[in-house]
This record gives sequence, structure tokens and C-alpha cells, in this order.
Amino acid sequence: MSSNPNTSNTSVGGLEPINFDQIASKNNSNKSNKVIDRHEYLPRRGPIGYENLDYSTKLFYESGICYLTGIVGGGTIGFIQGALTPGPTNLKLRLNAILNHSGRMGSLTGNTLGITALCYTSSKALIKWNRNGIVDKYNDIGGLAMAGMLTGIPRGLIYSTGSALALGSVGLIWYKIKETFYDTN
Repeated sequence: MSSNPNTSNTSVGGLEPINFDQIASKNNSNKSNKVIDRHEYLPRRGPIGYENLDYSTKLFYESGICYLTGIVGGGTIGFIQGALTPGPTNLKLRLNAILNHSGRMGSLTGNTLGITALCYTSSKALIKWNRNGIVDKYNDIGGLAMAGMLTGIPRGLIYSTGSALALGSVGLIWYKIKETFYDTN
């Protein structure tokens, strides 16, 4: 029996022991051959090749994803609200109330997120065009702020300004989180 317990050839219960020296040498040889890119593990925004798509494709993709997310999320919230609301004891009427809540919240949330995505994609493309094709984090932050402003216009100037500041702050916070944890340099 060898003096190193990590390289012994004895098995316990039919299981072979782990040879840590062999694993360490295998990992060291792989590191010298392959450069690990941290960005390949980051979640991707959009399908593969998203950056090379034209404006209209991005517009339909982003608004569709946001609309479907709003429909499902709002429908779920409406379902929970309908289930918790005291109502009729008849099963058919109770189910009707639950579906009414689900449909109302799902369509409201889906339409709101879809319109916000349309405004965001258009604003971001406008900012990119105005900056002569420069693409960086300021396009996204400005696009979010403009989307908040545009979707808040029907409720008045104060609401529109607050919405612009809120969505712009969300964009800024997201980029600070990405810089802190993912090192996006």
C-alpha cells in the first residue's frame, strides 16, 4: 500500500477512490490550453447573433418577449387575486371570477410591458443614431429613461418625469451590478 492515501488502489464498497493528483494535473493542463472567458457564462440578451439583427427584428423580438412575459405574469397575479377575493360559492361563478381577474391583469400588464419595450427599443435606436453608431451602456440607460418618459406622458408631466427617473435608475443600477460582479471591461 502506498504512503499517499489519495493515490491508493483500494476500493471501498465497489467505489474507486478519487485521485486528486491526477485531477489537479488534468486541470492545470486544460488551463494552459484554454483561456476562460467570463463573459461566455453571462446571460445573453436575445438569441445568438442578436447584436447583428436589424432594428425591426429587435423591435418585434423585444416587444413580443415583454408582452408574453406580462401576459403570463399578470395572468398569474390576477389568478391569485381572483382566488383570494371572497365571492360566490357556486363553482362556475367562482371560476368565472378567477378567469376575469386573470384576463384583466394579464392583458393590462402585457400591453403595458409591450408598449414600454416598443418605446425602449425605438429610443435606444434613436440615441444610437444620434451618437453616430456608438453602442455602450449610455444607450440603454437613456433608452430606458426615454421609455419611462414616453409611457408616462398620458398621466402628466410629474408622472412622466418620475417614470423616466425610475427606469433610468433601474438601468444604471443594473449596469453597476454587472460591472461589480461580472467585470464587463
